[in-house]
Amino acid sequence: MIKNVLKFNIIIITLFYIECNGVMAYEYLDENNSDSVDDLIIQIYDTKDQYVDLAGEYDKEEVEINTATSVTYWWPIGSNETTEVNGKIYAKGNPAVVGITSGFGYREDPFDGRNKLHSGIDISDANSSNNVNIIASRDGIVVYPTADVKNNCPSSSSSSDCGGGYGNYVIIQHSDGNFTLYGHMYQNSITVKAGDHVEQGQVIGKMGSSGNSTGNHLHFEVREGQNIYSATVDPLNYVSVETPRTVQTLTDSGDFVAWLNAWEGCKIDGDYY
Repeated sequence: MIKNVLKFNIIIITLFYIECNGVMAYEYLDENNSDSVDDLIIQIYDTKDQYVDLAGEYDKEEVEINTATSVTYWWPIGSNETTEVNGKIYAKGNPAVVGITSGFGYREDPFDGRNKLHSGIDISDANSSNNVNIIASRDGIVVYPTADVKNNCPSSSSSSDCGGGYGNYVIIQHSDGNFTLYGHMYQNSITVKAGDHVEQGQVIGKMGSSGNSTGNHLHFEVREGQNIYSATVDPLNYVSVETPRTVQTLTDSGDFVAWLNAWEGCKIDGDYY
């Protein structure tokens, strides 16, 4: 019988090119991750051998898989307190106090007065400071900004053309095929670039008012399946200010075995497992 509860973060799919049933792929690859991926593949199958007997029966003791970093999205505002692990800064605690100042959907554009789709939600802090941490909502691979982008758009409404209106911004691709966008960040505050693997809760920049912005806030988008404007959906389908750090766990034996079996036959950088 299994005496210990297994807590296993599913991070393999955020590290390398994986195609499983044709739905998982990343635009940016890092060849340096190949050894890590190989190690994680071994870990997955060692885990499977440990918890599933030769007849395919699941051990009846509870096994818990913590999948918070791979199947849920966090509120993109970080805590005021940060920690550093292996050179990365995290703000995973209770978020700074903020509010939604504009929702997703059609509205009167504050600049030209026309009825336009507001493609995300605007999140602002009461003090309009430039010290609010913006965090990755979920593990993923950064696809923007590229290395040549300077991220020095000033935080003022006069920079309306900077960053195509988004000012200083970040786009992250996630293992479910979605993309998240974080716009109007403070100048020179962005700490990631295309190709970087980021983890849920990792600080990627500071709240600002760069680009086409009327005040200090984060413009947060979720793009379903494609990195295009027309694929935007209401981010509140994915995140919640009331439950900002959602954790989903799998404790059902069928779910556990199904998750492990799902990797069999997946194509990982050209090889099948």
